[in-house]
Amino acid sequence: MKQNKYIPVFEDDCVVFPTKEVEVLAFIRSKFRRVPNEFRETARISIDAIDSHGFEAIKVQVVYARPETDAEEAERERLEAFSVKSTEQREREEYERLKEKYGD
Repeated sequence: MKQNKYIPVFEDDCVVFPTKEVEVLAFIRSKFRRVPNEFRETARISIDAIDSHGFEAIKVQVVYARPETDAEEAERERLEAFSVKSTEQREREEYERLKEKYGD
C-alpha cells in the first residue's frame, strides 16, 4: 500500500531571516514556489528558533507530501520485511540463550 513521502524543498539552519513583513512574505513565497503545483496543498513550512554556537538562528524547512513511487514502495517494503526477519532472529537467539541458561 502506497504511503506519502515527505520531500524537503528547502532546509536551512542559519537563515538570515527577513524582518519586514513584505520581505518575510516574499521569502516564504519563494520557498513554496519550489513545490510542484500538484502538491502545493500538502506543502508545510516549519520555522523554529535555535541556538547555534551561542547565537540565535532560525531553522526553516519547507516540505511537501506526495505518494511514493513504485520503486520507493518496493524498497520500503523490502526494508520492513528485513527488519521483521532481523527482529525475529534476534528474539530466537535470545530465547535459545535464556532457555540454555534457565532451562525449559
